[in-house]
Amino acid sequence: MNLIKTVDLGRLSEEELDLVFEFIELLKDRPISASTMPVHLQRRESIGRVISMLDLARRACGASTVRLAYGDPATSREEGLIALAERARLASYAFGTIDFGHGSLSEVESEARAVSQSDLPRVFAKLGNRKKTVRLLQAKFTALRWDFWLAGRGLEGPERRSKIANAFGAEWETIARRWKDDVVNAWGDEALVRLRGDQRDAENGLRIDRMRRNEDWHAALARDGQRYQAQLRER
Repeated sequence: MNLIKTVDLGRLSEEELDLVFEFIELLKDRPISASTMPVHLQRRESIGRVISMLDLARRACGASTVRLAYGDPATSREEGLIALAERARLASYAFGTIDFGHGSLSEVESEARAVSQSDLPRVFAKLGNRKKTVRLLQAKFTALRWDFWLAGRGLEGPERRSKIANAFGAEWETIARRWKDDVVNAWGDEALVRLRGDQRDAENGLRIDRMRRNEDWHAALARDGQRYQAQLRER
């Protein structure tokens, strides 16, 4: 395990590579801990396992290799679309031959390349006619996720609600009632399952996915609040 954490796979000898592949074989196709549990919980565990293995691969490649593969920040929308296409192609290798059809990373790659050359979007064309924008709903949902995750960390109600309200520039009663109603009306019980999952993650010592690497939660919360307020101004 220490070997895989610290070395660049491109520099391994044949013998060392054999050790890596033996380790992979040991982990491959391990059964889900409770095959009788609901499918959405089995999927949650599977997602966690895939994330762990991808993190292992990232560490094995080394920071400089990953940074070069990911590419530099884009300086224009066109560059951003091309970069997105390349990154989607790179990420698709994690799923091999099952990555195809609607909802696939391969489809995202194709869409980004087409739109970068002035084609109209198909995959990301607007669906339906919602009165409230999805981005705004997602931002409101993020505020609720922070409440559940911070509760799981043991932060007392008044303190965490004050921090969330200050970050998002909204009264807590508005967040707790109106925003929650908006989210549940749009996404149903699935949203509540996600919120409870965030709280369990925090109780188990896991970071919320809103946090960047080596970032504390205060900075991540502030950034999410700023994003919500920016979206409000753009309406």
